[in-house]
Amino acid sequence: MPGTPTLFVDRLCAVLQLRRILPIMFGVVLTACGSQQAMEVQPTVISATPVATMPMDIAPTMEVARNALAKSPLTLVFDNRRWQPSAHDLGASVIASGDALQVTVDQTRLKAYLAEIGNEIAIPAQDAQVQLVGETLMATASSPGRALDLDAAVAAATQALESAKTQQIALKTADVAPTITEDEAAAAIAQAQALMARPFELTLSTVKRPYTWDAVVFTSLLAFTPSDGVLQVGLDADRLAERVELFADRTEKKMREPRVAWNNGDLNIVGPGTPGARVDGQKMVAALLANFAGNTRTLALQTTPIQPTITASKLDSLGIKELVSVGKSDFTGSAEYRITNIITGMRILDGTLIPPGEEFSFNNTIGEIDATNGFVEGYAIIQNRTQLEFGGGICQDSTTVFRAAFWAGLPITERKEHTYYISWYDKYGLGPQGSGPGLDAAIFTGVQDLKFVNDTGAWLLMQATADTKQRVAQVALYGTKPNRSVSITHEIVERTPAIAAPEYFPDPKQPAGTIKRTDTARGGMVIEVYRTVVDNNVKRAPELFRTNFRPWSNKYAVNPRDLGPNGIPVFLNPTAVVTPTIDPLMPTIDPNMPPVPTIDPSVPPAPTVDPAVPTVDPAAPPAPTPDPTALPADPADPNLPPAPTPEPVVPTADSNVPSVAPSG
Repeated sequence: MPGTPTLFVDRLCAVLQLRRILPIMFGVVLTACGSQQAMEVQPTVISATPVATMPMDIAPTMEVARNALAKSPLTLVFDNRRWQPSAHDLGASVIASGDALQVTVDQTRLKAYLAEIGNEIAIPAQDAQVQLVGETLMATASSPGRALDLDAAVAAATQALESAKTQQIALKTADVAPTITEDEAAAAIAQAQALMARPFELTLSTVKRPYTWDAVVFTSLLAFTPSDGVLQVGLDADRLAERVELFADRTEKKMREPRVAWNNGDLNIVGPGTPGARVDGQKMVAALLANFAGNTRTLALQTTPIQPTITASKLDSLGIKELVSVGKSDFTGSAEYRITNIITGMRILDGTLIPPGEEFSFNNTIGEIDATNGFVEGYAIIQNRTQLEFGGGICQDSTTVFRAAFWAGLPITERKEHTYYISWYDKYGLGPQGSGPGLDAAIFTGVQDLKFVNDTGAWLLMQATADTKQRVAQVALYGTKPNRSVSITHEIVERTPAIAAPEYFPDPKQPAGTIKRTDTARGGMVIEVYRTVVDNNVKRAPELFRTNFRPWSNKYAVNPRDLGPNGIPVFLNPTAVVTPTIDPLMPTIDPNMPPVPTIDPSVPPAPTVDPAVPTVDPAAPPAPTPDPTALPADPADPNLPPAPTPEPVVPTADSNVPSVAPSG
């Protein structure tokens, strides 16, 4: 069939023409169609393939322009910074229409993008503030800020985008004024000072005299809160709550459990317990916050009672069944005042119960060290020298308690050594390892304390005695002895010589023309004691108890009139007649003690009464009790506590508790 191939080609061409598809790959076929069927096929092919009928193609140059504009339609400039966002980043859509480009802008997305740039270049205005510098309120300087002019930026960007041309836009900013200026801060300081000039008197039913809270207390508790262009003066609630908690701790009338006697394991109550009371901290905070800016300046503080928990029926459940540890110290050579105070302290400590998990405080247990509790005046280290003070010698008791807790392996949470070396505390100082310095404990009411935690899991009973014949103080702790052992290493790592130059202190009680030695020169030393506790066969990390005794000089009391401008008595000369004195804090007379001069005959006698010294007005009202949470003034010696202030609340001595008697 010679015509068959031609017929097939004719039919294929007809199909391709009907579908209006003219791919290049079929060009040869279409040419064949035209040659074989010129009269029928060629007109159809020509009319079916004009360029104008192709689907919406864009000219290559227009496509390039659209892509370029979509990639980076704008360059945003501020100072030396540049941003080149895409059209998509700016919320813009670029469309080619014929030989032109059209841009539509989503204003919400554009504004959001520009706002992000605004955040980058913005500088916040600095408000003036009030700061506490030392003890002084000071106003800080204010300064203006800057912010992007967002509306102007959106308008300029929109106009540039809609022009369908790549453009550069310089962003503009506006100044932002501070809300609080120096004048407002200064006004707030003046208001705060006026409020603090009217102190609060805080009264407690458990204390006779009020406590005074003035600028010393409130300055660090102030809060300055911006509100409508001014600084509102008030108190910071969190800092106030912390201060009130400290006040409550210091003023708490301590509950005392009944006093218990060991009695060879047959426990019995020998003195009743006494209830305590504690300031209601939340109500105190609320009252101060509410009244700070008001007219009320006297607040009666509410307290919460604290009742004893131990009764005779509970004694067998306390776990007090054996000796846990013993601490000893020697007070041979002590003066009568010192012996009196040692016995008084031991009487108060004797029979004390310490709950499991509780922290024992020597100061809280002893209470107020004054005549009402049986203490007498004696010599103690006060403001860099030895002076008369109630309770001189009480550190013998705290040292003995410390040693009992130390050898029981109890956690010692607060302990301070004496400022200088005192030989009394050497004997029994190292417990089972003999005598030596480095395990003493000085206390000072309201300033430094001796504290430890009862971690034995049972109650502890403290039995305290002072043997006046043997001159031995002893504290025994009874309870349930843990499966633990305690050992120490002891080393004097440094020694320093005594200070050679004497020191002179004014003392109006000292007769004119005389001096009296109050302290004996002695060398200093640094002692390191490491305590290792093995508990249930588990060895704890060694604990360092470091003692730093300062070198000391001979110190003398001198009438103020006799002190020269160089701090040396004017009458001292090589021919002065001298007599020795006794150091009240040393157990024996120091044979190397330098002599002390008496009256120099060349110095005229001073009048008996100093007219320049004012007398005390007996009709004057008593001064208010200072805030027990206030920081003490810096003493002359930075390592010594200031003169003690009375503790606000002290449980009175129980008349039913017998005095400590010598044991043999």
